[in-house]
Amino acid sequence: MSKASITSTIALLVCVSLPAPLVWAGYGFPSENPYPELLPLSESSRDFTGKFLWGLYAQNEDLHSITGNQAQLVSANLNQANLNAVSLRYADFFMAQMQNTKLIRSDSTGADFSFAQLGNADFSDSVADESVFYQAEVNGARFVRASLIGADFRAASVVGTDFALADLTNAKFGPRTPSGSQKARPSVESADFRGANLLGVTGMETTTGAAIYDANTILGSIEPLSLGWILAAAPVANPIPAVPLWLMGIMAGLLSFFGIRGLRKA
Repeated sequence: MSKASITSTIALLVCVSLPAPLVWAGYGFPSENPYPELLPLSESSRDFTGKFLWGLYAQNEDLHSITGNQAQLVSANLNQANLNAVSLRYADFFMAQMQNTKLIRSDSTGADFSFAQLGNADFSDSVADESVFYQAEVNGARFVRASLIGADFRAASVVGTDFALADLTNAKFGPRTPSGSQKARPSVESADFRGANLLGVTGMETTTGAAIYDANTILGSIEPLSLGWILAAAPVANPIPAVPLWLMGIMAGLLSFFGIRGLRKA
């Protein structure tokens, strides 16, 4: 058998073995909904718990009323969807499209976001402990005040990601393997760690780019100077506005007038 025949046979076997939504969706870019019975949401379709929803198309959908624990949302299109305050514990978002998705106050503990597109997604005030962002694109996402204890960001791109005040205790950063080459090292350029808890974080020494930190960042064993990180200046207090001289003169005159009247009455 020729090399070309072997390659074609392997490709055919892979396609046959993959679930239909993923193959049809073009490896993570669904353009229509293969589950028309779900959307728009009804009372009976709000429970996504444990459901197999590969390739779901829910772009711009308001999904804040669903429950999605252990939902299988591989290759789903959730761009700009509203998942605020939704419970998504241990859900599978492998290769999902989630750009500009809102996940504020959501609970995605243990969820898998590997290879997902999460640019500018908003996880502010959420819980994502032990979640996996392996090789995900997380550029510009917001994790402000999020709990990311033990989260895995290895090989993920976090350029410009906002981790301000987040708890990243024991989180993992860096390349796919500790011995990753310089070329394979992911960038944390302009990632904001101001006020974040970085105790126990590993792999940061194998990243590139100048992240931002401040005096309130709990660095643990991280050495920001050796990494070329930028120390953010303390915010400048608002100066006391100057009172115009003419207004001070009027005020002084009024005080004098009422003070003299008071003495005369006494």
